[in-house]
Amino acid sequence: MKKILLAFDGNHFSENIFETLKEINKHQPVLAVGFFLPAVDYTELLYSFGGVPSGPIYIAEAMPGNPEIVEKNIIKFEQLCAEHGIQCAVHEDYTRPVMATIQEETRFADLLLIDGKTFYENSDKEVHHEYITNTLHKSECPVMVIPGRYSQPQSIIFTYDGSEQSVFAIKQFYYLFPFYSEIRVFLVNFSSAKTDLPQRDHIYELLQCYYKNITITKLNIHSKEEIEHWLESNNSPIFVTGSHGRSLFSEFIHHSFASTLIKNNNHFIFTAHK
Repeated sequence: MKKILLAFDGNHFSENIFETLKEINKHQPVLAVGFFLPAVDYTELLYSFGGVPSGPIYIAEAMPGNPEIVEKNIIKFEQLCAEHGIQCAVHEDYTRPVMATIQEETRFADLLLIDGKTFYENSDKEVHHEYITNTLHKSECPVMVIPGRYSQPQSIIFTYDGSEQSVFAIKQFYYLFPFYSEIRVFLVNFSSAKTDLPQRDHIYELLQCYYKNITITKLNIHSKEEIEHWLESNNSPIFVTGSHGRSLFSEFIHHSFASTLIKNNNHFIFTAHK
């Protein structure tokens, strides 16, 4: 049995997260923890006179959501779990900053699920994006970001550059989702370099232990648009990366493309880091 956190902010309940939970529980029983966070406003601080920071600085003010709506969402979560035979628990914490709470909760979990559309969607778009990216950074367990339009995953795209983080993500994904062993897998190195895939024999040997339909691809693509087009050509992929903002595409894409994927919210994104 694995412990899975489902993060709901303030007044929102995500049907897409629950659909993902149902799929996981169908293959392996889980403990589903409904993790109800406060509704939080980020207030941008004034720049100090001592210098201009590299980006915006935010301070979090923890505020509970509408008590009636939150209670209805908790009841809905518990009823859905009962209907589908899923063991569940509820955690609430409105006393601390959101990221500190997420960090502590994920330390004692196997997986965190968040909805890329509804997670703090009432915030400004940039703040909404900031919540998601900070969650990926701060989480101490793997995170799955669910797309705005849910559909059953049909393929897995592993980003790979030979690094410890990229291999760690591949192993973590399989440990959490062994039931995806039959669907198509792409091991992709996005690079303009002419060298071969790093440790090609080693990584292929590992993947053969997990999956039956493996395609290893070294894509010489030079823009985010080209990569996005390539992703769209694969039916309902899960995009797996070793960490958000690092070890994605080692030569030219890095953080900006990962951010684009999150903002577009068209694909499942799984990230794991040590």
